[in-house]
Amino acid sequence: MVPKTLISCLVSVMILANSAALAGQSDEEKYEQAERYRLSPDPVTMIADGLLVRPLGLVTMVVGSVGYVLSLPFSIPSDSEDEVRQQLVEYPAWFTFKRPMGHFGHRIESTAEYMPMDRKRLDREAEAERLRNEALKEGQAADEAVREGDVPSGTAQGEGAGTEFEK
Repeated sequence: MVPKTLISCLVSVMILANSAALAGQSDEEKYEQAERYRLSPDPVTMIADGLLVRPLGLVTMVVGSVGYVLSLPFSIPSDSEDEVRQQLVEYPAWFTFKRPMGHFGHRIESTAEYMPMDRKRLDREAEAERLRNEALKEGQAADEAVREGDVPSGTAQGEGAGTEFEK
């Protein structure tokens, strides 16, 4: 039989060791550790994922592949074959084989780190945003030129505008 004082000493040492380890961490490290723990799935979720969801994902991938092949006569002329393939084949394959075990509902936020198709989509969106910003800046520069009177001749506010009607 183990004496009660020995058990009390061991418990005290474990509590002090844990406190000392936490005291050595910065607030940011403590937050990251708590966030990892909060985001990690529980064992029941992981078992359900392995026994139920992954096999359903495999079925979805097969059905999506058949749907992709059947949609080719319509998606190729409309130039949407790439998107159809991504949605019906690539995403179910990623969901079934590449998605971290027990993680659901992270498609929008974090699949860019796992899926090339989402990285491409995000890159396209970033490029479109950059082009919109450039066009906006050019439009603002043109508006400034009009306000300052630096408009090239032959335009509505430049020299010679309306000369045909003024004569």
